[in-house]
Amino acid sequence: PRELLDYIDEQIGQDISRTQATKTMEELLNYCLYYERQQKLEEMEKDLENSLNSCGLSNKEFLRIEKLIPKANFNEVKEKILRVSEIHRQLNEIKTENPNDINLSLERTEKTRQQRIAKYLQNIINKKILDKYKEGASVRAIIRKLAKAFGKSKKAYKTFDRLRDDPNNFLAIMDFIPVWIMELDDASRVIPLEPGIFDYVIFDESSQCNIAYGIPAMYRAKKAIFVGDSEQMRDNTIIFKSNRSFDELAKKYQISEDLQIKATGEAVQSILDIARLRGFEEVPLRNHYRSPRELIGFSNKYFYKPKGKELIIQNSNYLSYKNTNHIMVTHPVDVDWNKEISERINVSEAENILEFFRELKSDKRYQDKSIGILSFFNEQARCIRELFEKEGYKEEVDNYKIGIIEGIQGDEKDIIIYSFVIRSPDQKNRYVPLTGEGGDIMAGINKGRVNVAFSRARLQTHCFVSMPIEEIPNGIWIKKYLEYIKDNDKIDFFSVELKPFDSEFEEEFYKFISSNLSQKEYRVQNQVKSCGFKIDFVITNIKTGEKIAVECDGPTHFQNEVEEELGIYVEDDEGRQRILEAAGWEFYRIKYSDWLDEKFERKLIFDDIIKILS
Repeated sequence: PRELLDYIDEQIGQDISRTQATKTMEELLNYCLYYERQQKLEEMEKDLENSLNSCGLSNKEFLRIEKLIPKANFNEVKEKILRVSEIHRQLNEIKTENPNDINLSLERTEKTRQQRIAKYLQNIINKKILDKYKEGASVRAIIRKLAKAFGKSKKAYKTFDRLRDDPNNFLAIMDFIPVWIMELDDASRVIPLEPGIFDYVIFDESSQCNIAYGIPAMYRAKKAIFVGDSEQMRDNTIIFKSNRSFDELAKKYQISEDLQIKATGEAVQSILDIARLRGFEEVPLRNHYRSPRELIGFSNKYFYKPKGKELIIQNSNYLSYKNTNHIMVTHPVDVDWNKEISERINVSEAENILEFFRELKSDKRYQDKSIGILSFFNEQARCIRELFEKEGYKEEVDNYKIGIIEGIQGDEKDIIIYSFVIRSPDQKNRYVPLTGEGGDIMAGINKGRVNVAFSRARLQTHCFVSMPIEEIPNGIWIKKYLEYIKDNDKIDFFSVELKPFDSEFEEEFYKFISSNLSQKEYRVQNQVKSCGFKIDFVITNIKTGEKIAVECDGPTHFQNEVEEELGIYVEDDEGRQRILEAAGWEFYRIKYSDWLDEKFERKLIFDDIIKILS
């Protein structure tokens, strides 16, 4: 610089000694070197800062790492740094994404995760089989016999008969097939009667499990788990096993008093009763997810609540029949007596049900819905099935099932259609053995049968009745159920009457969405109750019945601004959403910070909702 040259000339021109001049120049040189090095140091610090930023680190964090490295493995620290950097990058990507798109992506990921878990377990079993196959000739011979036998079902039982007679061979199979799923009579047929072969035996629908087959299955395991509902259908082959019967068995086989089974009130009617009366530990499952309050209300009122087992309803998934605000419907049938041939068959009801089925299938809202058609009589179920088959319908293709009550326990359908058959009070005697309220022996079994019959529907029930309800004889559960429908047929879930808003944000959103959506095509409700919570808005496609829960999320839904920006909700809010999603709700969430952002296109909300409901 010119100023520097002038300064040097000035210093040299002064009347000073050579030594003094040299010293002055050296000081100047040292200053220049210092300045140059300081500039380089600042540049290096900037480079370091840029490098640290690219790794997601601050200088303070770097200094901390510098202290930690001598105390830890360098490569381990390096891997953690790179992992943190990658997390920062992913979070920055998430910031730019739509939270609702992320939710949909997570749902898809969860589905594929379940598929991968199934595949993973299958691979474990396959690997075990392969490893055992390599172990020795005896195991290979057993596997070959099994493979050959399963190709010919008749020979399979003969193969298992031989295995049952030789427990050692059976144990060799269990090494690579540790989980067996079968009916109880098959278990007695193919598994050796040896104590504790299995670690656990799990009885599903244990209220229906036959004692004669159940006890030997328990003998074959070290521990037993009973899954069932004592208020549902029992095994009707053991209705005479009273305390007297058990006393006689105990006396015959010299069973000590402390090990004897004693029924209290009712007879022991299932393996579940034995477990309960022996004092096994119980884990009650009280939450009901299958159907809304009105559909399960009959069972709750007559079977669960009186015994202190009232179900907690966790479902508000409604589909109104023809937008009538009804989900339980009674269809009167005019009987054509010229067609009727039997007290167990009602041809007029069967024909009406076929016509109603056609009506449902022609409605877009029902095209993907499963349908169950139930009767208390085999003959009526057979009559309906034949009518459907003549029309070209197939159960697997057209997503329906026709059967009697005994074949539906453990199953469920979106729509249940009942054919009650009864046409005259004179037919009461036909119904007492199946749905009678009284009787010392059959009362409990009938309660279980009726409870199962009237708790299978997820969305709607339709009852085809061939006589006025008031003329149906007293003392049978069918009349009580039809009276319940009459008293509880209308629901107020679809009311569009506005309730007070919780915030200005909700009010603004309502004005926005209601001004953009067609009222003929979409229904907008606010503060909708479900599973003990309130949903800000529910928007329903009237034609298809599809609906979505919309949440307007203010600052209270987040811990702080950072978590709000990242869409991380407080724990209580996430738990609430999980419960509602388990009940069938799909969510669309809008953050207030986005709503206020000038760059945020509100029309995207409208487009997203239309897309989801289409």
